[in-house]
Order: sequence, then structure tokens, then C-alpha cells
Amino acid sequence: MYYAAQAGAPCLSFDVIRDSLGDNRTEYPMTCYLVGGTQASRPRDNAIVVIKMSNMKKTYKEEEGDDDEDASDSDDDSVDEETPDFDTVHIQHDGGVNRIRTSPIEGRNIVSTWSDTGIVHIVDVGLHLKAGG
Repeated sequence: MYYAAQAGAPCLSFDVIRDSLGDNRTEYPMTCYLVGGTQASRPRDNAIVVIKMSNMKKTYKEEEGDDDEDASDSDDDSVDEETPDFDTVHIQHDGGVNRIRTSPIEGRNIVSTWSDTGIVHIVDVGLHLKAGG
């Protein structure tokens, strides 16, 4: 499975948020929660980005000899069902995020960041996870 996404400004640090959907998942479509920290050129433009990626399906490598005709024969109505959902919530952050980590503490989703201003920030992103999707 491979999907690419952009969050605006570069996110050089990210972490996976634990969820209650189970470990060692094998059935599709899949869902995951991530958190990233931006490094924008202006300090006031930085953010913690809480991400929910859902409806992710197994991707297949095209076999040699497949032509574009087969791909164009697919139903246009099924495009929405096949497209993964990508929901984000941006939380303003003072300065660029050098490092971001998440940890479940007493049932809460705690995110800590180390800013390029030299300050460590601690945020509970639980409500933001619910808002994102």
C-alpha cells in the first residue's frame, strides 16, 4: 500500500498516533492517524497537523502488457469509493517543529514538540482527532 500526501509547509518530523482499531491489521480498507509538525519560513505560519487517512485500499503494481484501455474501462461512479479520505486539523504552533512525538497517557492522545525556538510544547490532540473525521 502506498499513498502520498502534502500538508502545505514541509513536515520533517511525524509520528503515528495509536488508535483502538487493533494491532497487526490485515483487512482493507485501512485507517491510520498521524501527527506532523511543519517548518514554514515564517515562525507564525507553523502548525501541528493532525491527520486521519481512511478508506486506504491495497494498491497493485501494473503488470507489463497492461494498456491504458483497461484502466479507462472502469466505472466512473466507483471513483469516490476508491479514493482515500484525507482529513486534517491544523493547530497553530510557535516556531518550526524540529521533533514531534505522540504517546497515549491515561487514555489521552498527548503530543509533544520541540520547537526551533527552544521550547517544548505539550498538546492533547484528542478533541482534534474527533474534529478531523
